[in-house]
Amino acid sequence: MRSVQGEFTIRKATPEDVEGIISCEMEVWLSLRGLLPPVVIEESLSFLSEPGAEEVVKSWLTDPRSIVFVASNRRGLVVGVARGECRFGGVAWLNFLCVRPRYRRRGIGSSLLSEFVEEARRRGMHKVSLYTSPLLKDAVKLYVSAGFIPEGFLRKHFYKMDLILYSLFL
Repeated sequence: MRSVQGEFTIRKATPEDVEGIISCEMEVWLSLRGLLPPVVIEESLSFLSEPGAEEVVKSWLTDPRSIVFVASNRRGLVVGVARGECRFGGVAWLNFLCVRPRYRRRGIGSSLLSEFVEEARRRGMHKVSLYTSPLLKDAVKLYVSAGFIPEGFLRKHFYKMDLILYSLFL
């Protein structure tokens, strides 16, 4: 567990965090309307709204390959999430990193990313990779400032959206 500015705690997610994870991710996806293609937003929101979403999120928490961290405030509200998995061959994949809009620019995203990277290192991974959209300028800045390097550009990839493949060698 790590504290951010004494206001927020970064810790491994627990089953008690499932609703907070879903709520946080939904708020973040809603905040991306107008920036990312509507189909990306709507499919993500639809998945998170389905009755089975809680069970899927719980499965992330019990899968030994998964890495899931949350940032919570003093009241216990989940304000950020970093989730991914350790894949074969020593590569960890960061599937999603998000911070609720009103809690951004307080070091939460960088702290979540740092915890994710350190956990991947503890598990013997040699590399952490992720995709992000070049439209998400703050995300790109975060990854570059953390030492991630672009390894590829995927033109019109998922949902015809351009993506950058970033990696950090551990």
